[in-house]
Order: sequence, then C-alpha cells, then structure tokens
Amino acid sequence: MCYNDIVGWSVDKLTYTYTVGTLRQIADYYCSLYNQEFFHPQADLFSIAEYKADFDMSLNAIGKGHWYGLDNTDFRAYRYFGKAQQIVIADIIGITDYELRGLGFDRISRLRGLAYRWMVDFLNEFHTDGESS
Repeated sequence: MCYNDIVGWSVDKLTYTYTVGTLRQIADYYCSLYNQEFFHPQADLFSIAEYKADFDMSLNAIGKGHWYGLDNTDFRAYRYFGKAQQIVIADIIGITDYELRGLGFDRISRLRGLAYRWMVDFLNEFHTDGESS
C-alpha cells in the first residue's frame, strides 16, 4: 500500500473524502502506523496522526464503547463495546471470521461493511460540517 492509494482529496473543493477502503487499510496497519509502513516515506507524522485520530474518533462514534486506541490485544477486553465497534477492533487485532463465529457473531461480512460505512459517513459528515463553520 502506498500513500496514493488512500488519498481522497478533492482538488476542486479542497476537502478530503474518506472511503471504506481507506479505513480498512488503516485498521490493517493500525499497530504499525507510526513506523510509516502504511504511508509513503515522505509522509509527515502529523498527517499520520490525523488519519489515526480520525479513525479513532469514528470508531468511538459508532457504538457505546469509548475507544481511546488499542490498549489491549485481548479481544475480550472489548466485550462492552457495540458489535459494530467490535468487528472493526477484530480487524485491528487480527481476529479471524472463524474466531468471530465462535464468539457468537453472525452475518460478519454484512456487519463489517455496515461498521466501516458508518465510520465513513461520520467522518465525511464531520469534515463537511467543519468546513462550513
């Protein structure tokens, strides 16, 4: 993955538009974001921090749990989070769909799609609201 794969800038509007793919890539590389494996070597740490902060804020917004970043890799630590949040956290930690089924999750692909879509909707609405103020 490279920096160009996740850039969602609209040149005419000078706004950034998140996509599900962008957030899925951030989840895949969440634990290694700051060692710049995810971004182009020229990317500054401030930009990386912005992506991570947006991701964290959107994950926090889609459920009842309070996400402050990954502080525990034991999936059971997140049992009080909403199902949509848990499915994204499972992606971050590396929990397989097979393991999720064993934990009582069903319709995993649908839930994952919804969770990321809700995160995207939150972020894109947040960024749009921030522009107009």
